[in-house]
Amino acid sequence: MDSLNDLMKNKPPLEPPQVSALKKYAKEIHNINITVRVSPKYYLINVPSAVIAQKFRIESSQITEKCQLDKRLVIHIGN
Repeated sequence: MDSLNDLMKNKPPLEPPQVSALKKYAKEIHNINITVRVSPKYYLINVPSAVIAQKFRIESSQITEKCQLDKRLVIHIGN
């Protein structure tokens, strides 16, 4: 019988499809990599600069629709 640690090492963590969609959107549209954290009430993304953060804020309704977000989008600056 496998130990719990062995089972957890072999199974990659599952991320919601919205997280993958947000990362894909950032890479395809803005050619950047972002980090995404999931909270019960929102998706928190970290972007590298204020300029990109402002672009994401302007595009937030488009992002919500395209990535099928079921929670609000929160944008932070910095990695």
